[in-house]
Amino acid sequence: MSPRKQAPGATGAATPGGHPPADDHAERLLHELQVHQIELIQQNEELRAARAEIEEGLARYTDLYEFAPVAYFTVDADGLVLTANLTASQLLGVPRIRLRGRRLQKYIAHTDIPAFDGLLAELRLGNTAASRELKLRTEDGHGRIGHCVGSFDATTGTCRLAVLDVTAQRHAEESLRVAERRLGESQRLEALGRLAGGVAHNFNNSLMAINGTAELLEESLAQDDPRRSDAQIIREAGDHAAALVRQLLVFGRRQTLGTAAISADEVMRTIGELLHRTLGGHINLVLDLGADVGPITVDPVQLEHVVLNLALNARDAMPTGGTLTISLAAAQATPITAAEHLGVYPGPFVRLSVTDTGTGIPSDVLPHLFEPFFTTKEVGQGTGLGLSTVEGFAASYGGWVEVVSAVGRGSTFSVFLPVVSAPSAEEPPAAAAPREPGGSETILYVEDDDAVRPIGVRMLQSLGYTVIVAENPAAARKTIGTALASVQLLVTDVVMPGMNGPRLAALLSARRPGLPVLYLSGFATDDVLLGQLHKPHTSLLAKPFTRTELARAVRKAIDLA
Repeated sequence: MSPRKQAPGATGAATPGGHPPADDHAERLLHELQVHQIELIQQNEELRAARAEIEEGLARYTDLYEFAPVAYFTVDADGLVLTANLTASQLLGVPRIRLRGRRLQKYIAHTDIPAFDGLLAELRLGNTAASRELKLRTEDGHGRIGHCVGSFDATTGTCRLAVLDVTAQRHAEESLRVAERRLGESQRLEALGRLAGGVAHNFNNSLMAINGTAELLEESLAQDDPRRSDAQIIREAGDHAAALVRQLLVFGRRQTLGTAAISADEVMRTIGELLHRTLGGHINLVLDLGADVGPITVDPVQLEHVVLNLALNARDAMPTGGTLTISLAAAQATPITAAEHLGVYPGPFVRLSVTDTGTGIPSDVLPHLFEPFFTTKEVGQGTGLGLSTVEGFAASYGGWVEVVSAVGRGSTFSVFLPVVSAPSAEEPPAAAAPREPGGSETILYVEDDDAVRPIGVRMLQSLGYTVIVAENPAAARKTIGTALASVQLLVTDVVMPGMNGPRLAALLSARRPGLPVLYLSGFATDDVLLGQLHKPHTSLLAKPFTRTELARAVRKAIDLA
């Protein structure tokens, strides 16, 4: 079949020269334009998506930069702040508009500025491992601690710094170190306390024999007998030794201290009269007792010893003269203060301060001041127990001691003691008792120490009492038999082999209800005794004691039964 011929002028016919018709060309161009337009639209969408992604990423970066837990700074070679994030502004407490253009050294502690300048120098040398821990000063005066690292941009000549606030971490570490140190001190003190208790128990028995024999010997000799002064020397030396043992027990927290609600200013006025005579004319004593402070519950005699101890130390620090000031002020123990001192609770305190204008205490000596037996005095001039006793006294009542000193400018020792809500009601003054009240009652006396036992028997018999003697609890139970009904008082040592004094008292009291007990102990807070003293008809006399002290303790125990 032959191809069909198109009529002349039909659409699609080739133009002269073989070119397609104009309409086809226009249609093709339109199509290409539409395709290109679609591509442009797609590209615009991609650009918009990319732009949105970039903006979102920038926003995330901005948030990360501004609100990061790290403070970021850009500084020039001199430390001038060029940029800073919001965290940096908050760390230093300065709006960024004021922070920019200032040297960062303005907000660094003076002592740490050389370290910061050294960090910038190292970063400029390319040491990216360089870092420093710096003390920062905020604009409102608060201190912060920042760990600073950085890098150097050679193109711009600037340093980029990242500062992490480690204040809380360092404070926590310091609190842990304080707690560990306090725990160590507590453990050492407990060990020393046990040692002191053991020493005191045995030593006081020996002193009881020495002092008691010296006293009986002294009183048996005529006034003009030269041996009487020898006996007096022995007794006075024994009294001095007994005082040292009491100091051992106080610093070891092993001494039962008396308590009474007292006015601290009255005690200070009383001891002030003594100090005026003791310190010497080259010391000017000032009593600043005008502060309105609350009552405290302490042993007034021990408080006097504390003040006397501190005052004599102050006198020794002013060999050429000076001023010693004793002052009272109201104080407050905060929860932070309480956490720093074992046994201290938040609340009102009295601050008793002893200040001198003497030589001061070197910084290397300050940490050792309260260590037992530590002394800066020459051999024979001090025992090293004075300040340990002061600290032990304060701790026994829930207080603490602080020291501030500067070489050449003097020292201040402050003893903090808790205030009680109100002083206890005053008891009517008791009628004056005879010097050595005696009696004719029967006493069961139990003492295992062979050197102490005859001294106690002689003292009691010299006071008129009938004495049944036993060398230990087993012998006491065997000896007393049916005679227990006639016994008006049990006088017993506390620590004895086989059975202790409280156990013996419990067994005898079961057979003789209401039997009064007077415990004799060279270690006043022995654990076996702590639960006994609150019981009715029970009292304590610490060794070593004099015949007068024994006489009054025995008479009181019998009369109050």
